[in-house]
Amino acid sequence: MDLHYASEQFGNAVHELAVNPARIKERLARACLESIHYASSSSTNVSPDLNRAIAEVQARVTTLPNGEHGSIVDAIEAMTEDEASDVARQICEIELRLDSEATDLSSSR
Repeated sequence: MDLHYASEQFGNAVHELAVNPARIKERLARACLESIHYASSSSTNVSPDLNRAIAEVQARVTTLPNGEHGSIVDAIEAMTEDEASDVARQICEIELRLDSEATDLSSSR
């Protein structure tokens, strides 16, 4: 996946987290299902550090409390509100970093 596509997907997720009036876990699940789910943790033109951060978010939203892999909805529903807020914060931070890398890449061309 391309850096600009990853930035766009995370931007969409941040928008969903910011404007949807639902509870944080519902906003997070929707953001992940509609955007983060499509972002790959092996994106081209993305720094290894950011790819790791993307992979961490993807793991957090698909890991059940017993450590097993589960659906995004089930994993997020099992989170506390604080855990869901922390994942949302991570998504916002990743989006900012992706946007910065995309801007840097565009300006270097």
